[in-house]
Amino acid sequence: MDDLTGRLASLFRRYMAALGQSQGDRATAAKQFLEEVDLLIAQYGQPAIDAALDKVPGKARPPISLH
Repeated sequence: MDDLTGRLASLFRRYMAALGQSQGDRATAAKQFLEEVDLLIAQYGQPAIDAALDKVPGKARPPISLH
């Protein structure tokens, strides 16, 4: 697993874990998730993110698109 794929998998795991928290904590987690995704897109570019999403193992990420 390359660095970007690992970072995305970790990001999704942390976000999915936060979904079980209180409403306020979920809102904070969602905001942080979006900020981190924006930083990864700025750093790597959208095509690299799309390619890495296809490599995220198992069900580590929810079925969403970041387009």
